[in-house]
Amino acid sequence: MSSTYPNHREQSDVPAELSAGILIVVADRLVGRHLARMLTKKGYEGVRAVSSAARALVLAHEYDPGIIFVDVDLSDDAYDLAGALQRQAGRHAHRLIALTPAIEHSTRERARRAGFERWLLTPVMQGELEDLLRTHQLLLTQ
Repeated sequence: MSSTYPNHREQSDVPAELSAGILIVVADRLVGRHLARMLTKKGYEGVRAVSSAARALVLAHEYDPGIIFVDVDLSDDAYDLAGALQRQAGRHAHRLIALTPAIEHSTRERARRAGFERWLLTPVMQGELEDLLRTHQLLLTQ
């Protein structure tokens, strides 16, 4: 699965954090499409969704997204993928967000160790996504 959800805004009208690009790595195509639609409706551009770690590494290298959402239940080890994405990016590290159906303490700790900054429960709810994006935008401007 590889999808791009273009946004038809003028580039000059788009704040930098909205045009930074987003990569979604999920096993379930419908989950990826749903999240991509929510993000494009919020004004984010260059949203892409893939279903494999290998494809995610290639796209992250080619298109250097500002934010990467990774399903921790990905058949490939999502935690290994997070580390590989960070190593590949070097000092220009991506902002990694874990997508998880449950958020036990052990999941949070493992996610932090792997380089995930935040996590969202799946299915992703609009309000939770908006809270995360608001926080992300504040972090980008500091």
